[in-house]
This record gives sequence, C-alpha cells and structure tokens, in this order.
Amino acid sequence: YGIQNAVSAAAPLATGVIALMLELDPSLTPAEVLTILQETARSDAFTGSTPNNTWGYGKLDAKAALDEVNRIVSTEGPDHQAFFVQLSPNPVRNVLKITLPEQDVIRELRLVDVMGRQLTVMTQKTGAGEELDVRQLRPGTYFLHLRSAQGRVVKRFVKQ
Repeated sequence: YGIQNAVSAAAPLATGVIALMLELDPSLTPAEVLTILQETARSDAFTGSTPNNTWGYGKLDAKAALDEVNRIVSTEGPDHQAFFVQLSPNPVRNVLKITLPEQDVIRELRLVDVMGRQLTVMTQKTGAGEELDVRQLRPGTYFLHLRSAQGRVVKRFVKQ
C-alpha cells in the first residue's frame, strides 16, 4: 500500500485496475465498475470509518475487484449470450471441449488472449464437438471466438 495524495498519482492506479476489470468483462457499465470498486475497497484502523474525505471508500484492492468481476461474470449458463456453446471444463488444464447443439457445426474458431493477440485459427468445418489442446497456454483468461450455423459468439475460459 502507499498513500497517493493527488489525483495525478492515484488515477493511473485506479485506471489500471478498471482496465483489468474490463478485460474480464467488457460489458461492465461505469456504474457497475464504481460499485465493484467501492464494495471491494479495504478499510482498516489507518483509514478509519469509510467512506470519508481522506480515503473515500478505503484502499483500492485490485485482487478483490477482479475476483468480484470473475464471480459475477458467468463462464457458462443459459443467461450468458452464448448459451448454445458450452466449454468444459472451465477452468481447464489440458484439453478444452467445445460442445454445440446437434446438427450445428463450427465454421471458424479463433483463440485470443486478453491482450487481443490471436493465438489459434481454425476455419475448416467440423462437427458439433471439438477439442482444443491448451496445455501450451500460460495460466490466465482467454477468449474463444466461434462462428457456427447459429451465429457468432465469444466465450471466456480460464486456463489453470
């Protein structure tokens, strides 16, 4: 921890945490970002009762904020925009299984890291199920861009 007495010193730190949050979920609204930062800020004997005029809601806790984004952003489930594509297991260690409904086919698949770098491209038609070897990937968050007969989707998965 460190005290930043000016906006010019604190703003880059907060902006960096917000950028990491948006990498995990680009659909977060400004209000959601603010709420997560406020709810995950730490208070202690030094900050006193928060919110206050010196510490605001407390000490910025980047890990807690990112953990909260990961908690509220589903990697699977019918409420997710790409419910017709299932990834398992998620988180994954070695092989990621991609499952689509019967009679659907994968027409294009791209694997992208959180920096936006394209790692893998597959453009041939395959069946409704496919396995992707992810052993070579570093631990972290990745995005699978998939085009099928039912449309285009982006699914997030975590490599352990």
